[in-house]
Order: sequence, then structure tokens, then C-alpha cells
Amino acid sequence: MSGEEKRLERQHWFQFIDNHIFSLSLIVGAAIIAGSLFVKWRNAVALLTGSESYYFLSTFSKWSLTEFILTSLDVMIPERWLVFIPLCFTLLTLSLAISIAQKLELSKTIVMVFMFFLLLSPTFLAASSTLSLGLLMMFYLLLALRLMLLPHRWMQWTAIIPLMLASLFSLSTTLLLIFFVSLFVILRKRDVRGYGVTVILTIIFLLEAALSSLPWKPGPFAVTEEVGRIFADLGGMNGISLFLLLLALVGIGVAVKKKERWWQFLIGALVLTFFVWSGTLGVFLSVIIILFAAQGAVALFQRAWYLPTLQKLTMFLIVLGIIFTLVSVITRIPLLHPNAEDDQALRWLEEHTLPEEVVFSDLEQSYFIHYFAQREPMEYPHHQQNKTVRITHAQYVDELFPILEENNVRHLLITPTMRRTLPEDQGLLFLLKNERFKIVYSSEGTEIWSFRLRS
Repeated sequence: MSGEEKRLERQHWFQFIDNHIFSLSLIVGAAIIAGSLFVKWRNAVALLTGSESYYFLSTFSKWSLTEFILTSLDVMIPERWLVFIPLCFTLLTLSLAISIAQKLELSKTIVMVFMFFLLLSPTFLAASSTLSLGLLMMFYLLLALRLMLLPHRWMQWTAIIPLMLASLFSLSTTLLLIFFVSLFVILRKRDVRGYGVTVILTIIFLLEAALSSLPWKPGPFAVTEEVGRIFADLGGMNGISLFLLLLALVGIGVAVKKKERWWQFLIGALVLTFFVWSGTLGVFLSVIIILFAAQGAVALFQRAWYLPTLQKLTMFLIVLGIIFTLVSVITRIPLLHPNAEDDQALRWLEEHTLPEEVVFSDLEQSYFIHYFAQREPMEYPHHQQNKTVRITHAQYVDELFPILEENNVRHLLITPTMRRTLPEDQGLLFLLKNERFKIVYSSEGTEIWSFRLRS
């Protein structure tokens, strides 16, 4: 086959992918999700994972219509089908992103590479099985941007509806929305006239700040949300591949030469600052890194190399590394919670304890206790008062017992993680030997201890 024939064949395949990018994305995404669900099923891990998922399912706030909708869906939909909620949000968000890219006539090559990297990223895998604030924010934002691209002016005003829903999470995330929408209007002023939408959203923010009890920042929904979790190669279940990060650095170098790409750096810096500060919206940061990575990959592919074989080998190793990261994340799925042992222990609490009794455990278990056991945990990650730390580090019963009694704690759920991380010869695990504690449940390393109040 001559060089010209190879070029035409490659062009034919690119054209085919571009014409069917939506259906191909859904097929690849569905295959990856199906593989993830199968691994969870084989290892008795809940199909819907993550503390944040069960925060949304078990919490109702009068200020948040989104939380009301999710809580209502939880009542109407059988538990085993709840995983389809984030799955639908993920596929809808994916569809909106493709639609916006086509509407704005963005580079087809970059869009194809971006979708390829996104579908193979742990971010996509995690988003499809977790009800996360980042996913909901991304969905609402893209829906608003797509509505702002509608042909008629009155249609563009409907963008305020998803923006209003997204603004009900926290004040700082509302500021992020104002920034994204304003930047979109400035950059695409030929396509949209959304200054009125930005003004209304700003007024909503001011009213929320003055009249509502919304928190300044969302979460935290987990105890450890260190920046290292954004890298899947370092243990982050919904992080980014280091190979994509290297490509992103190449993409940043390309963008530096094109001064019109200044807005990408502005978005990246803002989202990175927000992520480090609050530990949320990791999906936004991952998407930005993948965007730069797509630009870097296209630049490497289109650049003339002195050794074409080396170019092909480099791209092959990069793709292989990205796939390896995805596979490594899938192999860590059995470590996710809640699993079968968690479910059995929490069902035992629901059946053998009184509704008014408080349960102490690791903060990571708080939302699981509230949702599955229908009992109140002593403390939540987003409402920490250091009670958990005081209990786990108490050296004497004179320090421990008053805290348990003041909070009406009657049962302690000790997980295998707590057994691994807490010392056995001091602190809480050592004090469990006291006669006022009694083990009432034990299975696969998970224990439930009852605490007898002073008579």
C-alpha cells in the first residue's frame, strides 16, 4: 500500500469516527461501565459507591431542590437500580459536551482525542457510579451553555433554570458558575447574548449570601481529600493518569505559543485553586487536564518527526499507559465501600438497635450508617467537631466515657480499616477491653460493640 493510499485510509477512518462520535462514545462508555459493574458484582461491592453518593441520598435540605429530587428518586427507585442515576447523568453530560463541541465547530481532531482520553479515564468510570457534586455541577453547567446556544433569544433565557439549580449547593460554587458563564459569553459573543443570564445569576448569588444558610464551600464529603487523590496512579479512584498529565504539559506548551488560549489557563488555575481549597469538583480539574492532554497528543501526532517509527512507538506507549491506569483502577474496585461486610453490619444495626441510639464509627462510615442502618452517626465529615478524633485518641476511660455519654452513643462500629490504622495497645481499641463494652457482632473483621451507660 502506497503512502497516499495509507493517508486516504487514515482520513477515511477519521471521517467515520467523526460522523459517529456520539454513538461510538456511548458504545465504548457502556462497555467500560459494564466491565466496572461486573467487577463490583463479582466482589459484592455496592453498585453505587462513595460517601458522597449516600450523603445526597440520605440528606434533605430545604434550600436544595436537587437534593429533594435525589431523595424523591431514592424513594421511588429500588435500591439496586440507584446506580442508574449517576449513569444517566454521566451519559447526558457526555451528550451535552459533544453537542456543544459540534455547535461551536471546534477542532474535530481534538474533540475525538479528548473523548477517547475521557472515556478511558478513571474520572469517567467514577462519575458513572458516584453521585458527586462535581458531576451534577458539570451537568448543570453544560446544559446551561447548550441552552445559551439555541437560536432564539427567549430560548437562551431558559439557561437560568439549570444555573439556579446548580447555585443551590454552596456560595463558592455559585461564584464558579458566574465565572464560567461570563467567560463563555465573552469568548462566544458572536453566538450568544447571555449577559442577562449572568446578571440574574449574580443577583441570585447576592440573595443567597444575604438571606440563605448555604455554606460558603461544599463538603467535605470524605475525611481524606488530599491533592494526591487526583492521580489514579497514586491510589486515587477517580483521579487522572500521570501519562495524561505529561501530555497535558505538552498541551500547555502548545497553548503558550497561541496567546488566544489564555482563557484555558485562567480556568485551570481557578479550578485547581478551588480543588486544593475545598477538595471537591475533581471532575472539573480532570476534564481540564484531559483537554490540555488532547491538545498535546494532537500536536505530537501532527508534528513531523525525523523518526516516524519513534513517533508511533511514543503514541503507542502513551495509550498503553492510559489503559494500564484504567485497568489498575478497576482492580482496586473490590476495596470500595460499601461492600457486603458493611451491608451486613449496617443491617444488623438497623434491626437490633433503637432509632434514637447514636452510632460511633469512622467518619467514612457516617453516611452509610445514616442511609443503610437508618441511625444517626455521631459525626459527619461536613460537620466535624473533632469528636471522632477525641474518641479514637482518648487514653483513659475518664476521657472517653463522658464523650460517649454526652452524645448518647450506644454502639460502636469498628471497621477493618480502623483496626489497621488505630494502635491496639492504646487509645480506643485498647479501652474496648473495659467491662462497659461488649462485642455483639463480628464478621469478616467488622465488629459492633455495645456501650453500657452508667446506671
